[in-house]
This record gives sequence, C-alpha cells and structure tokens, in this order.
Amino acid sequence: MNCDRVHAWTILKKYHDTAEPLQKLILQLFKLLLPKRPSKKQDYEQMLNTFRIQHFNKFVFDCKETPVGSETDLFVSTIATFDRLDKKNRKHFDELLKSLLKFKKNWPGGHSNGTPLLVYWDPTLTLKSTHYESIWYIDEVTHIRKEMQLTGPLAWLKSPRCPATQYPTTQKASSTEKDYLDKTSAFVLPDIPQHILKIQQLVTNMYIYGFENAQAELQDIILQVVGNPDTHKYTETQLVNVKLASDLRQTTDTLHRLENMYRECQLTLERSTQREMYEIQSRDAYIRQMSQNLRASQIQCEQMSQFMNERRIGHNGQILRPPLPQNSPPVIYNRSY
Repeated sequence: MNCDRVHAWTILKKYHDTAEPLQKLILQLFKLLLPKRPSKKQDYEQMLNTFRIQHFNKFVFDCKETPVGSETDLFVSTIATFDRLDKKNRKHFDELLKSLLKFKKNWPGGHSNGTPLLVYWDPTLTLKSTHYESIWYIDEVTHIRKEMQLTGPLAWLKSPRCPATQYPTTQKASSTEKDYLDKTSAFVLPDIPQHILKIQQLVTNMYIYGFENAQAELQDIILQVVGNPDTHKYTETQLVNVKLASDLRQTTDTLHRLENMYRECQLTLERSTQREMYEIQSRDAYIRQMSQNLRASQIQCEQMSQFMNERRIGHNGQILRPPLPQNSPPVIYNRSY
C-alpha cells in the first residue's frame, strides 16, 4: 500500500469527520443515488422516502434553531416547497434533486464519473480498498485534457502520483507540460506529511518480515496516526515492535530447528550404539569360539606330542604302541627289524 493511497484516504476521512451537518446530509443523498440515478417516478419516490426516514427527519429535528436564510434553512424550505405541490411527476422529482445537490460545497477529491469522490470513501482501509489517489479529481483533470486536446499514453511528471500529474504523451499536443501542470495544479494531491510516510515504511516492514496479521494491524495503525502528527512516536514504536516480533519468530524457528536436529542426532546415536554393541558382542562370541577351538587343538597337540615322545623312548624299556581299538583283530608285527 503506497503513501499516496493512504494520504488521499486520510484527507477524505478528515473532511468526512469534520464536515458541517448539511454537507454530511447531502453526502447521504449522493450515496442513495448510487449505483445509478432513479429513472422512473416510483424510483424517485422510494429514494426520497428512504432519505426522509433515515437522514432528513433527524437532521430537521437537530436543526430547529437554524437562522432564517441560512443554507440549512433554504435546504429544508426547498423540500417543503416540493411537498406542497398537489401533483408531482418525474420532472418535479428531478428538479428537486438538482436543487438539493446544488447545496454541495467543494469537497476534496473532486468527482469520478460524475460522483463526488467523497461518496466512495470507506472507513475501512485495506489492501483491497479503492485507489483514491488514482481517481483524485479525475473528472476535472479529464475535462482539462479534452480542452487541451491531449491524448495518448500517460506519463508521470512528478509526485505525488495522481491524475493531475499524469501527462498524455501524444505528439499532436501543442501544449507544453508546464501549461498542463499550471492548469491542473489545483487538482494535485497535497504533499504527503512525514507521519504518513512512516506508515508506508511500517507496512513495508510488516510484509518484508512476513507479519501474519499485517492486514489487521494496518487499520489500527492508520487510525492512530492519521491527522495526528504528534503521534509519530506511535509509528516508530510499531516499527520497533515489528522488528522485534520478526527476530523473536526467527529465534523461535531456529530453536525448533535445533531441537529437531538434536532429536535426530540422539536417535542416530542410539541406533549406532545398538549396532556397535551387536558387533562387539558378535566379535566377543567369535573370539571365545576361536579360543575354545584353539584350546582344544592345543590339548590335542599336547596329547599327540606326549604320545610320540613316549613311543620314542618307550616305557620301562619297552616300545609303546598306540592302543588298539576294542574287538579289533590281532596285529602281527614284523620283527625283522
């Protein structure tokens, strides 16, 4: 959301809140004419009846002591004169409506498609709100362009960006950019105050830091700041809060990531420990088995060695022979040696 958009919204808001009661009443009359004016007598009657019940009757009650000849008195008298007509047709309704709308003063923002821009103002400002700066005095500027015979693609001449600072870049135009700016100078969006510029910085930071509730916070911030330059510290505080909130979120995310890494490492270590224990146990079992086999081989070798030694030297001067298996046939030794 750019500053020009917020600035245009704040100008309309200020006038909407501080306008005279009669101008607020005329504003309600304009709103009843949207999206299009009545075309039949029945439509006029229904619209006027709604205007009386919802707005006009209360206005008359609140303005009992209005001075004679004032705009408020003339406005009420216009409707009273209309009411005294015995027979009313569509023409009378149309004339009444034109007479009532003439009491409108110069409202900020000009007109868009014949309707005052103030009529389109909405107290809720979001990213989907009307781009008030893009239609700021659009009808008045379009009329000047036609008078100067300017057509073609539009180019920005300066800030702020609004129709009055957009110049049609046609080659057929005989007027200069300076002439154009001179004629549209009364319709340029006023310079943006510093405290509005801080709103732009704040909103930008909200989206840079991924603030989830940036949309909800925006309305509260603008209502706190607009029209109150002394409250710029509120915006500065919000900027610090946004940065701190972002840092806290990043720190929390980092902590969660480290915790997950710790759990993964711990699980990997447990699995590695179990695998190593299994390998150690298998190795020990293999070593024990090999030790037993070696011990048995050693004993067998010792027995064989003892037998061979005894066979060489004999026992009590006799040659020992290996024991014969039981039930074996007699062995006949060759005594020729």
